[in-house]
Amino acid sequence: MERFWSKVAKTETCWIWSAYRDEKGYGSFGWNGKLIKAHRAAYELTFGPIPSGAHVLHSCDNPSCVNPDHLSLGTHTENMRQKVARGRDHNARKVACINGHPLDETNTYVTPDGRRNCRTCRTAAKRAYRDRIAQKQEAS
Repeated sequence: MERFWSKVAKTETCWIWSAYRDEKGYGSFGWNGKLIKAHRAAYELTFGPIPSGAHVLHSCDNPSCVNPDHLSLGTHTENMRQKVARGRDHNARKVACINGHPLDETNTYVTPDGRRNCRTCRTAAKRAYRDRIAQKQEAS
């Protein structure tokens, strides 16, 4: 515990991980023979084990923050919804899909986890799938 907290610079709000951080700003910490994310280690040291499949979410949107008051458990879907709602999703800023179709009100649908997708591309993919199934049925 002491080794972990010695790598934290406390500010008035966030507690910043001062050791290694990856390209996205998340800290890493060697613990029990494994390399884990620093915010997950902070959560476990403060609140106990993280249930299997649970994510540790930041209320402050600062990936290097390990302040237990800013951490909570959630699902991947909740994490993605927060990302979109807080404007951190690069997909939310796109004006066109990868094929150049506009991502406007009429050509965009939002998935249950908050992602935007192109209706034109989705329709084409469904049509291609139906055509492949029909060809397989004709061949058999």
